[in-house]
Amino acid sequence: YICNTCNMQIVVKTETKSGAVKYGTDLTAAINEAEDGTTVTILRETSLSKNAYVSGRKKTVTLNLNGYSVTGNYTLNAGILDSEEGGTLAIVGKGDIQTSLIVVKNSTLDLSGWTGENLNYLSVYEQSSVIGIPSGAYINKMCLTSFTGSNVSEVALKGGSYGEIWWNNFKGTDLNLGSLLAPGYAFQSDSGDFVSYSEKLAPV
Repeated sequence: YICNTCNMQIVVKTETKSGAVKYGTDLTAAINEAEDGTTVTILRETSLSKNAYVSGRKKTVTLNLNGYSVTGNYTLNAGILDSEEGGTLAIVGKGDIQTSLIVVKNSTLDLSGWTGENLNYLSVYEQSSVIGIPSGAYINKMCLTSFTGSNVSEVALKGGSYGEIWWNNFKGTDLNLGSLLAPGYAFQSDSGDFVSYSEKLAPV
């Protein structure tokens, strides 16, 4: 589709919780301008034009990949670093996330409705929450960050494969890998062996 006003390619549809629908030519702008309860649906392959943020106390925005991938050298953020506002980003539908996902303090990333297979980079800060990483998903790199030395809260992993897990701790203490798991779950190595709950991850 081509916008009749600007003659640019339409790449997203936004729908508010009241049912108001509009179309746009920029994925980043659609996410940044979305109000609470809005669903942003990708309509064709596109990339982020700059960093995109879901920020606002009790604000939730859903990104429907709709069979397409999110690409680009910019970041997709739940919340804004150094802000107390937080925000919830829910990603649903099939499609890969080839950009970087960042979840900061007081924010939530909900992947329970995501049916894609590949996530390039996931950065999770302390006092944030990640929900529902699918069992069949591959996360190329997950970086966990703590400024106070405490474990990253409410990750509770139940699935997914991880190429690398980094622990970025400004206090220099190790991370207990078992603290990242939901009850009843365990990490398993490529060889098939289960990893001890007490295994430590040293800060990078």
